[in-house]
Amino acid sequence: NATEGILGGDHTRANAELARELEAYGDRFIGFAVVNPHFSDCGRYIDHCINSLGFRGIKIHPRTHRCAVTDAKYRPVWEASEKYRVPILCHTGEGQAFSEPEQFHEVAARYPKGLFIVGHTGETFAGMLQCIELANRHENIYLEISGWLFMKWGFLEYLTQRVDVRRILFGSDY
Repeated sequence: NATEGILGGDHTRANAELARELEAYGDRFIGFAVVNPHFSDCGRYIDHCINSLGFRGIKIHPRTHRCAVTDAKYRPVWEASEKYRVPILCHTGEGQAFSEPEQFHEVAARYPKGLFIVGHTGETFAGMLQCIELANRHENIYLEISGWLFMKWGFLEYLTQRVDVRRILFGSDY
């Protein structure tokens, strides 16, 4: 996904640029479209990203976009995951505004055919505990391990002893 689409604010331009760059690589790399839930006609924009730009996933960042995961503005994102069977990668961070991982209990239950990647596995030990519960309760939740938490000795081992390792995904965060 295009970092500028999250941090720079112009997700439409960043997504278009990334889609052009990815064309040179064929199927070697796939893109995730950054979606800002505050923009109008979000559902139509997601359709464009998948059908015209060739993205095969969606990235959201509730803290940066200042919109809770449970907000109705994200409904087109969750619906697109079910409709297109594309994963949604969501930044999470325990104690961060709008980004508490435990919000995914509601989303995962309401959209059982959706695919949800919980970014950073909550970023703190308390957040990781929330994510362990999520993954063990909902089959459509996957945990991504980029970030500070997993730079500390023993945290990845702790996680792998409590969650099916097929539901733990490597991530670099850049």
